[in-house]
Amino acid sequence: MVRSILSLFSLLLAGNAQVPTHPVEITIFNFHGPHGQIYQELLNPELAYFGSPTSAQVLSNLIPQFVQTLPALPAVSTNEVRGPISLPVEQDAQPDHIIVHAEDELDTPHWSYSGPTGPDYWPKIYPECGGKSQSPINIQPYMTYQRPTNPIMAENYNRLYPAFIVKGKKNVDISFEGPKQMPWIAGGYIPYGESYQFAGLHMHWGSKNNVGSEHRVEGFEFPGEAHFVHFNRKYGNLTNAVDKPDGLLVLGFFLQLAEKSGPGISVIADGIRSLNESGNNEVDIGKLSIDAILGHIPLVEYFFYQGSLTTPPCSENVLWHVFSTPIQISQRDLDAFRNLKNEDGKSYSDNNRPVLPLNGREVLRNVLRRY
Repeated sequence: MVRSILSLFSLLLAGNAQVPTHPVEITIFNFHGPHGQIYQELLNPELAYFGSPTSAQVLSNLIPQFVQTLPALPAVSTNEVRGPISLPVEQDAQPDHIIVHAEDELDTPHWSYSGPTGPDYWPKIYPECGGKSQSPINIQPYMTYQRPTNPIMAENYNRLYPAFIVKGKKNVDISFEGPKQMPWIAGGYIPYGESYQFAGLHMHWGSKNNVGSEHRVEGFEFPGEAHFVHFNRKYGNLTNAVDKPDGLLVLGFFLQLAEKSGPGISVIADGIRSLNESGNNEVDIGKLSIDAILGHIPLVEYFFYQGSLTTPPCSENVLWHVFSTPIQISQRDLDAFRNLKNEDGKSYSDNNRPVLPLNGREVLRNVLRRY
């Protein structure tokens, strides 16, 4: 089957005088795009950058049609490891119940997502918001680079922790409690010897189904995006790490509408409804794991780049991992987020920053290879 694929694309390429006809390695990448469609793309830097728009257009148009005729191929991947891994690291003592207000800065100048104090205003009071390495960005898959890397190692992602939802000024934060070691990751494009510990989760969502995510893919905007915030464990805690050049890492997952939410998202949505009905600022949602929130999405297919926080102070010290497989959320559960009001009685919806220029930054792409 691989030979037939190579032969077919060699034949296609031969039709263009600017393109060499030698066989090339092909990687098929599954991207879950709008309306539940699964896009399967041919990924090879040689093909994407032959300097021939005609070839790129031909390949882009033909691949989704061609791969539908292929039989299912076994997926083989060593790009993720989950299990008992021990990396000794010194950590400062932390309270059992840590609430991470990723979106709120106490006693800081006012900012918002629209109007006179919206994103265009942020650089006036937070200069780094006008920097050259800002987030979010519009990800263009064919303008990314594949670079071999080690597997992502995820520790304690399947462990259950007491979980809480807390209302902030501009968002709600989901955090874990407990004396147990918190979830952490290493490997992948993370610098060798470094590891990052989970600090908290927050969401961004829109008031309509066609807006809400912060990152975009080929200009497409999902109805929401989940950010799993991590800090570099060598700094002991989030407070110490937040202003360090290598202090932060975020795993970003798009939210995609589905008939049914994943198990963890259902629990969170029930907690959001409880907050809305009770008028309280905090709710205990029982025990939860990161895996349950993700719907057990493997940490394999993702885009990586160096960027910033997407809210003031917009610190440019974030290792971004934006995953191609979205988290599933039902319309009912998404509406629960939209119905939630802040302390001023206003909806949290449309709490997403517009995309910013790449400014020459490199976006790497890790994929699941099929053989």
